[in-house]
Amino acid sequence: NFLLYFENYYGMFLNMYARSEESVEKLKKELEIMEKQTLRYAQDLAKIFKKEREKAVQLDLTKEQLVRSARMALTGQLAASMAHEINNVITPAIGNIDLILLQQEALEPKLAERIMRVKESLDKVSSMLRHLLDFSRRETEKKEKVNVKKSVLNVLNFLEYKIKKKAIKIQMTFPPELPEIYGDTDQLEQVFTNLTINAIEAMDVEGILEITVQYLPEKDYLEISFKDNGRGIASEDLDHIFAPFYTTKEAGKGTGLGLFVSYGIIEKHGGIIDVKSELGKGSTFTIKLPLK
Repeated sequence: NFLLYFENYYGMFLNMYARSEESVEKLKKELEIMEKQTLRYAQDLAKIFKKEREKAVQLDLTKEQLVRSARMALTGQLAASMAHEINNVITPAIGNIDLILLQQEALEPKLAERIMRVKESLDKVSSMLRHLLDFSRRETEKKEKVNVKKSVLNVLNFLEYKIKKKAIKIQMTFPPELPEIYGDTDQLEQVFTNLTINAIEAMDVEGILEITVQYLPEKDYLEISFKDNGRGIASEDLDHIFAPFYTTKEAGKGTGLGLFVSYGIIEKHGGIIDVKSELGKGSTFTIKLPLK
């Protein structure tokens, strides 16, 4: 009887042990499945978080661009209004100086020379004001197909003397197939000219100017960047760099209208222009232009 009892008890123990082994294996498999599911959830959450963070960054950039555009529009209107008033004041002054110079022979040579210098200065101011007033009144004059690569090469050819004078090295990057955009060729070349001249003047002899054009099909626009290794722009100047009459150049070497006009031209073409810079590390001006 004892032997039979022992055999029965031992059999029950083996069955319990077998079931316990099965339970452990089953639990291990369930834990492995849960671990994989948790890992997938974590990866999915990380992707969602990354996308939302990118959206937030893009939204902040868009808000910043809108605020800057609104500020530039208001500043441009105020500048145009001031230019009109100033022009009204200096026009009669120029007229009276012209009348005086009609009798130049009757004036002492030194006095006549000084009056001529005053007239030259007033003429320069008048030209700047007319430029600003003309720009503030005009829209994009014409829409035509623009080959950006050709326009950039035209500008570099036009500025060949300045480039060679400082031995500037030009590095260009264009995609093999570059779609044309619709815009005003003359105005866009004016922007490219302004940015190239600014880069040349910001660099020492044998500086490097990198001009890169990219086509971004997913956003259907061209990105054009002008990167120099010049002196850079101080952080306190970056917020004002596109404002009218604001210049970081030495006195007498800049009117402060080039970047302001460039900003307006790009904006009228439905694009944006921005700058990244750091003192001693150069500047990069980036233009984004829609294809249509």
